[in-house]
Amino acid sequence: MNPNDSTPQDQPSERLNLFSDEAHWHELLRIEEECGCDIGAGRDWGTQMGMFMQDPVGMERLAQLRDWMLSEFRLLLNEWELGRITDTLNAIGRQLLIERFRQPPPETQELLWHLFEQSQATRSDHSSGAISRANAARTEVRAVIARTLTSDDWQALTQAAVGTLEQYLSTQQAELNRED
Repeated sequence: MNPNDSTPQDQPSERLNLFSDEAHWHELLRIEEECGCDIGAGRDWGTQMGMFMQDPVGMERLAQLRDWMLSEFRLLLNEWELGRITDTLNAIGRQLLIERFRQPPPETQELLWHLFEQSQATRSDHSSGAISRANAARTEVRAVIARTLTSDDWQALTQAAVGTLEQYLSTQQAELNRED
């Protein structure tokens, strides 16, 4: 599935229509100028804002795909029961995954869209077959994530985990020493 392929259910929602409302943009700009910063409400489209403006539905679907993949990464970390280091690994892993999936090969893109569609099937179909397909998609996207992260990426995650654990243990030791 390509994000540019629209079906009737993919029609822009009311909040997407706000992006074509010039008065809304001026109000956001006024608020940002008033507070002296970028309020960053909603998705941070950054350099992709132009593409979003041309195809808000397609870009929103792309963001949903990205969010689903990152959510599966977070769930994977949670299943590993890493405790305190999970948040650190998730933050670093998110950055690495976003970078690695910035321009994936066409076959990976097609696979990810297919898996994403399978994962979404249970929204309208709650049958055991749909649930089974969604679970299979979750398993497969995790495999894609594992294959996409390089050995250097995994090493960076390992080093971050060790650093976080060392920092925590050092803090705990200092607390114990203060109690004496």
